[in-house]
Amino acid sequence: MLALARVEGLRLLRHPLVLLATVLMVWSWLAELRHRADPYPTLHSADIGTQVALLILAAAVLVAANLAALRAHRHGIEAHYGTLPLPAWRRTLAHLLSLVPVALLGALLAVVRCALLAAVPGAIGRPNPLELATGPVLVVLAGGLGILLARLVRSALVPPLALLVLAVALYFGLWNPLISEGGSGPHQWLGPLVIQTWAWPDVVPAELLGRPAGLHLAYLAGVVLLVAVAALVRAGGPRRPLAAAGAAALALAVAAGALQLRPPPPELVARRVVAMERPSSVQTCQRRGTVTYCLFPEFAPMAEGWDRTVRAVLRGIPPGAAPALVVRQQIRPLDKEFMNQGALERIQRARLEDNRRAGTPDPIELTTVWAVGGTLDLPLDVAYRAVGSPAVAADPAPEGRLACGAPAVVALWLAGRSSKAVGSDMRLTLGGFVGDLTTSSSPPGGDEGSTFNLALAGGEDSINLGAYETALALALLDRPAEQVGQALRRHWRELTSPATSSARAAALLGIRPPGDAHGRVRPLDCR
Repeated sequence: MLALARVEGLRLLRHPLVLLATVLMVWSWLAELRHRADPYPTLHSADIGTQVALLILAAAVLVAANLAALRAHRHGIEAHYGTLPLPAWRRTLAHLLSLVPVALLGALLAVVRCALLAAVPGAIGRPNPLELATGPVLVVLAGGLGILLARLVRSALVPPLALLVLAVALYFGLWNPLISEGGSGPHQWLGPLVIQTWAWPDVVPAELLGRPAGLHLAYLAGVVLLVAVAALVRAGGPRRPLAAAGAAALALAVAAGALQLRPPPPELVARRVVAMERPSSVQTCQRRGTVTYCLFPEFAPMAEGWDRTVRAVLRGIPPGAAPALVVRQQIRPLDKEFMNQGALERIQRARLEDNRRAGTPDPIELTTVWAVGGTLDLPLDVAYRAVGSPAVAADPAPEGRLACGAPAVVALWLAGRSSKAVGSDMRLTLGGFVGDLTTSSSPPGGDEGSTFNLALAGGEDSINLGAYETALALALLDRPAEQVGQALRRHWRELTSPATSSARAAALLGIRPPGDAHGRVRPLDCR
């Protein structure tokens, strides 16, 4: 039996589907590291991500194990096995034991994945060994299902159909509740894989996760044993020992499954509330020039990347004009418990009060996810504050506030010149908006439709930019930065005054005001 398990284990490792799944995973991980899409990987989130990645290997193992268990039937020699001393149930057990090598392969891939991320300068946190072990157990579970299906139905068409059913079940059990209901319930822990705990859209400090990783691993182990026992019973194994083993596996699965459904302990809920409503009490702050960065301790490496973006924006303003800014990390709730408007408003009020007590009444709020490499929200927020935040509410007020006059033009230019990636993003995002207005043949309809809404950092505030001001800023981006910077330094006070019109800004900066035949592109009226 052990000799058969050894041979089948090696054949399983060499199966084309297993090799293809391994190559796909390794290739995607290496491509991610090469492009450095996330310069600050969070290891206590990456260990959960390895479980998702190993689903590819698990699917391959399910099909390959099923084909291995059906090999004798496909070749028409199943009846000849009756002449051998090894009974059918021991051959089935050998196939189950052959899953150990692919499980070790999955464990190796998970560990290597996290080791590569941990080697990235700026890696955050540390992986949970129990989370890393869950992926290989899922691989074993998939292989066991393949062998059980081979004992139940002798058809190679069953595994692909089973994979389709499992994929649909995973979608409706994992991702769909996050979309339709806004949160994940404890029932999800009865499934094989749980991506999010407490349904935050962002990664959070490890101490706030509260994932019952150990109990879930024990639950999956019980399910794996139940599948193995079912396959052995179907193959004609000894009833009494298998009945005892099945009862023990069922008890393990039920006990661990019930324990993992318990609500989070009160101390964990209290820590989550503090992190959302009073973040200053659990954050550390570091000052860099005129900017102070306050982050959760685990995410302190992000301050370096934020500072590069902020300094790139402030580099375009005259010396001595840089404002004192505070950048504070926040956690956005998305759980059902916090989705009602009253609770969200309570959290917002508490956070405002916490900022006042901490001496940072109007900080730039960023999340725990790194997303400022080529995005416009943080540079625009910094530039918007550097010119004095001159936007006003419209009547009737659109979503966000109207950014008008010369300060809006200056803020857009400061944000766009901060990096090539941000400048390209601005041209792509706003260039089409201006072009559509100037080329449209429809009659003008006032200012309706002539503003473009842009979110500021944190996503909870936004400003509306007019096509006239946007066109001026895009024209400035096409000019040498030093030439524009000299004009900006000469007229800084006037250009950042809310009383200065955007037409006056065009004259001071030496650019031609935009316009079209229908008069659609004109300055916003913010009186």
